[in-house]
Amino acid sequence: MKKIFVTGLVICSLLIHVPAASADTENIADSTGLEVIREYFELVNNKEQELIPGILSSAYAEDTAAFYSNGENKENQVGIFNIDTAVVDDAVAISNDSSCASVNLNAYEGTSGLSLYFVKANLKVTSSDEYFMDGINYFYFVTGIDNGQTRILEFSVPTYEEIKQLESNQSDAVEYIQEKEMNKEDILITPYSYDAPVSDVTSNPSTISVLRKSSGKVDKVNFKTYCKVVTSCEVGYSTWKSDALKASAMAIKNYGIQRTHKQKHPGEGCDVYDTQADQVYNPDKTRLTECDTAVDDIYNYFMYDSDTKLFPGFHVANVKVSKYASKNGGILSQEGSRDLAKNGSTWKDILHNYYDKVSGTSYYNSEVATGKIQITEHK
Repeated sequence: MKKIFVTGLVICSLLIHVPAASADTENIADSTGLEVIREYFELVNNKEQELIPGILSSAYAEDTAAFYSNGENKENQVGIFNIDTAVVDDAVAISNDSSCASVNLNAYEGTSGLSLYFVKANLKVTSSDEYFMDGINYFYFVTGIDNGQTRILEFSVPTYEEIKQLESNQSDAVEYIQEKEMNKEDILITPYSYDAPVSDVTSNPSTISVLRKSSGKVDKVNFKTYCKVVTSCEVGYSTWKSDALKASAMAIKNYGIQRTHKQKHPGEGCDVYDTQADQVYNPDKTRLTECDTAVDDIYNYFMYDSDTKLFPGFHVANVKVSKYASKNGGILSQEGSRDLAKNGSTWKDILHNYYDKVSGTSYYNSEVATGKIQITEHK
């Protein structure tokens, strides 16, 4: 998992209407955020998606360049390559100090010219899926200055709650939500933000879609296998007590489940990256029997907050990475788990130590309900 996470900034509801981006005007990538969004859709309409990394921030481009240059993704219409045409109907700039969007603007602290846009676009796609579909679609774009030019820092899908708040035409919002649900394998209650706990989860997903940074290919991976690989990659110590490994495996599994409920990476058509931006997944690394066993032991367990909602299990190496990786801070410390297990704590004790939310204590994920977490087995 990414070694430095910042809490999602809840931003206020001041909306600024701006003219819709036109897809047939000249390219300007170094001026306003709206213009670089316009160029993004021009590249889509011109079937030049492989050039998109040129208008992304350096960090975003590094994570995704291999995806765009992989010819199989274009051939198989994966992610943004699934879009045939895109017409932007409207674009709304959202004030950075407002309260309705869940985009993590704190992650771009220090970036000048930071802007957030709510964009409504009419798409024609090769085949509707959980990321893009025929008709009205909604997106967030975050733009800012990177290497002296305005670049796209993030492209993601708003939650249903946000769409209902930001869309002036409620009939379009309702139609979009209904169509989106029809394109899912399962009807899910969408969380309010990327990190929000999810209701009614009592089973593991069968697969998870992982973007491989080295090849740019999106792999559909058996979910249990994914958890085992990540546990070896993220923890990977055969000498640790089993309770420490089980606690980390539980955090990893919860994180993976929650991310399958939110399309944070629609452009790349995946649930997670295989890097620290999400959780490190490297199937070429030798898996440890002890880590595999830890996943087997906890696989039928689910971790919920006090409202019985499944939350993402944020975890880092130690408290030096994040101050929240301490008792009741909301982030599990892998090394702290090791020490607690050495001193006799069970894996459930360790999870309660980090994830129970105590009133008045600074906690990483503000959307987790206050109270003791629930660790429940579902077979």
